[in-house]
Amino acid sequence: MAKPVVLGLGNPLYRDEGIGIHLLQRLRQSGLASQIKLVDGGTGGLSLLPVIETAAQLLIIDAVNWDKPPGTVGLFRYEQLIQLARPRLSPHQVALADLLALACWRGKLPHDLVLLGIQPADIRPGLELSPQVKAVIPVALEQVYDIIAFYFGAGWHC
Repeated sequence: MAKPVVLGLGNPLYRDEGIGIHLLQRLRQSGLASQIKLVDGGTGGLSLLPVIETAAQLLIIDAVNWDKPPGTVGLFRYEQLIQLARPRLSPHQVALADLLALACWRGKLPHDLVLLGIQPADIRPGLELSPQVKAVIPVALEQVYDIIAFYFGAGWHC
């Protein structure tokens, strides 16, 4: 069976907007890469379509504006993700929503798909995460481990 794919999205030049990339770097350091495929999706684009369409199990990590307190961590399935992508927080969310819709239309949406979203506090230019988002990194990483161990293993479907 193919390894689950963790796709980190975001632009780390815009503080909390880069949380997906920050978490991906932490996962690389954890040794989890032997069990999962880690993909730095940056700010997206059509080049991510093959990654999405060939993954049987896909976890996307990204900043998501869902009107919660900064640093709130949430899990979303396909239908919820498409709704969250309107209005857009950043340009790559346009691409992500469109890519997922295209993969669905083509009948190639991953069997198991979940988004781990973190509500940003600050998406202005800068390299450091806000204190609110930085504080939830351990919680978000624990969620990633739980998704890999339980949801993907138990066939949690979109």
